Amino acid sequence: MTTAAYRCNCSPRQRSGALMTPAFKQGDLRIISGGDDLALRPFNPRVAERFFRRHCGVDPFHRTRMGQGLWRANIACLYGVDSYARDATVSDSASFSVAGDA
Repeated sequence: MTTAAYRCNCSPRQRSGALMTPAFKQGDLRIISGGDDLALRPFNPRVAERFFRRHCGVDPFHRTRMGQGLWRANIACLYGVDSYARDATVSDSASFSVAGDA
């Protein structure tokens, strides 16, 4: 059984059309190129880390709030992949309290 990708209803992800992978361990994330173009976007800074590309603002991956050392990648950032052709669930992240859930 595989875990479906998900679309998040938080405002940045909803506007960008992001489709996030199932969670994976930090050791499985490898940045092959473009690391110098990444910056950190504050989001509940005590737990989550969202990275974005400085030139275009796209969020290619983030460390989740739900699990220590777990990450998700934005499938919409992969060349040759139609993220709208993939099955996905919807995550109600817009309802999370930034301060209260930390």
